[in-house]
Amino acid sequence: EQRSAGKGGYLPRDPDGSGPMTLVTEVTFYWTLPASSAFVTGNFTNWEVTLPMTQMESREGGTVWVTTRALAPGDYQYKFIIDNVWR
Repeated sequence: EQRSAGKGGYLPRDPDGSGPMTLVTEVTFYWTLPASSAFVTGNFTNWEVTLPMTQMESREGGTVWVTTRALAPGDYQYKFIIDNVWR
């Protein structure tokens, strides 16, 4: 089902029919400095949820902390929490 977005345009509907679909982009956060633990949080979670980051091997042979989050288009503020210190 489609719904008019005005001026002849249409917005696709969410599968549950609740409203127009929201466009999202997968955003990947990276922390490349040494750490024992890494999290990221921001205004995209109202600063209430910390997203755990996974330690992976980088192409250069070092380590990198990574997490991905689907976000709607917009501007966001975020901070890393590295070894229990906000960065």
